[in-house]
Order: sequence, then C-alpha cells, then structure tokens
Amino acid sequence: MSAVRDHNEAALPAPAERALIDALAALKPMLADNAIAAEQQRKPVDAVMEAIEQTGAYRWFVPKTYGGYEFSLSGFMEVGLALGDGYRISGRWQWGTGVMHADWVMVGALSKVEGQKAPMMGMYLIPRDEIEVLDTWYIEGMVGTGSNDIEATDVWVPAHRVVDLSTVRDGTSPGAALHDSWIYRMPMLPVLGLTATAPLVGATTQAVNLFAERMQGRTVYGTTTKQAERALAQSRLAHAKAELSSIRNQLFALAAEVEGWGQRGQPCPDLERAKLRVDIGQLVRRSRNLTRDVVEACGASAHFLDNPLQRCLRDLNTASCHTVFDLDVSTENYGRLLVGLPPNGPV
Repeated sequence: MSAVRDHNEAALPAPAERALIDALAALKPMLADNAIAAEQQRKPVDAVMEAIEQTGAYRWFVPKTYGGYEFSLSGFMEVGLALGDGYRISGRWQWGTGVMHADWVMVGALSKVEGQKAPMMGMYLIPRDEIEVLDTWYIEGMVGTGSNDIEATDVWVPAHRVVDLSTVRDGTSPGAALHDSWIYRMPMLPVLGLTATAPLVGATTQAVNLFAERMQGRTVYGTTTKQAERALAQSRLAHAKAELSSIRNQLFALAAEVEGWGQRGQPCPDLERAKLRVDIGQLVRRSRNLTRDVVEACGASAHFLDNPLQRCLRDLNTASCHTVFDLDVSTENYGRLLVGLPPNGPV
C-alpha cells in the first residue's frame, strides 16, 4: 500500500482519515515481507490481517452510528484500496476474497418475490460459521488473497440481512435512507470496482518504481553499460512515469465522480453507471499493460519467484480478467444504452 500524491483531489482527507491512511501506508514493508508467505499459504498471512485490523481499516465505510468512520471513497483510493421473514439459501460462489479472515460473507442469489414476476437479485449476509469454505484457490495470480469458493446449504437468512441489489446499484438503498451520510448514496458497482482497482494501481506503481531502481544497477547482457545509460531504457522510463501519473490521476477523478453522485443525493442513472464501469475497466487494462511493459524491460530475471516484479505482473494479469473489469461485457452494455436498448447485464 502506498499514499500517492500526484493526483488532482477535490479536497484533502480530514486529519483522522489521513492518520488512518498513513497507518496503512506504514504497513507496506510488512506486506512486502509477507508476500511470498501469502502465496505459499494461498491465503493472507494472519499477522498481516491482524495488523490491518488494528489500524481500524475495516471501519472505513461503517456508519458512525455503529462505531465506524464514514471516511471518503477518495481516501480509500489512497490505500493501494429484528428477525422477520427470510430466505433459505443454497449455492456455491467463486472468488470469495477475504473469506479466510471474515466473520461474515455476502453472497448474491435470485429469489422469488410474491407479487413480482421477475426474481429478485439479492445480497445475503451470512455468518462465516454457517457456510463452508472450499479449498479451491490454486491460481496463477492474486495467490495471496485466499479467494476460495464459498458453499451454503439450506442456510436461513432473515430478511433484515437481505438487500435488493436493484436499490443498491443507483444509490437508493435502505441504508441511504437510514444513515444521514452521502457515503451510502453512492452507486454500489462503481464503488466496488474502484475499491478493487486501487490496489492494482498500487501494484503498477510498485512495478514502475522497481524498474526505475533496477535500471540503475543492471548491466545489459553483452555490454559494459548500465541500463540507465541507454537511450531506449530512458525513453521507456519516461513513458512509464507519464502513463503511471495519468492512470493515478484518472483513478482519483473517477472516485470524485462517484462521490459526486452520493453528495448530490441523486440516483445514478443506468447510462452513467455503465460508462463508469467501462472507465474502470479501461483503467485496469492500462495498469496491466503498463506493468507488462516495465517487467518486459527488466529482463528475464524479473520472473524469478522471489522477485516482486513477476508477482505484480501475475496479479494484474489475473485481476484484469475478473468479470468486474470485463470490457467486452461493459462496453456492450454501455453501447446498448447509448442506442436506446436496455442493458443485458448488471450495471
């Protein structure tokens, strides 16, 4: 994680928020020291998760009513990121990021609703001890996240732990009415997309910085000159730094745009949400491509498993394939809306 500053912000984070950002940034050496162990264990390292929890990071978006902070989405971008009716849920879900240290899981499922023709796509909050975590996380990149499959069998979920996804998408969820804060009026999918994007941009930042350091001491094979002395390498570094600055600026610009919808208290229309999803997907693709370019410039030794450059590349390659960032799907949805057709996927 890193606290990046080469961006245009509408407002600086408040002192308490800045203190938490700094506390999380201070964990960067610990994250680096435990990166290989996380990959070997295929889950986050316990000590790392405990250190993150001790900072209070998990209270970031929690309402102040419940002891949370209600901090801003822009600030998050700086961290590289009564019983009643109910439902019985069964199913299996992939990509359970965070499940290895979670107390609760949130899963999506379709449910029939009385008097409603189409089923409801709901999000269901379930205690961790009521579901099974399946050991499936054998993957090329994002290895240290431990994003194993989640399986639920006939689990009872009371109505107060269910939310209709359609009300969350545009920022008009029940929580938006309950809590007097614009944070809970932001459109959900762009928020989720950005919180997943921030650490990917952080990985790209690390890759560019490692390239800049590496070229100072690397002698190009078959020559006696340092890579930093060669014009092509100098040009590569300049292009990389310029592209990185543009990527980071766009990240904060998108965060400010999403925050604006929450601050204005207006429902975010389908067209705007579809465009945001495309913008976020393009940003991740740019990050992946830049990471690939600088790793290529570092030579084959960058691919040794103890070199963080290869991990950055593997993580970006894997994460960029996630459905949230799928540009084939998002651009089709956006295009359909532009010509007056309904979307054929989530926005």
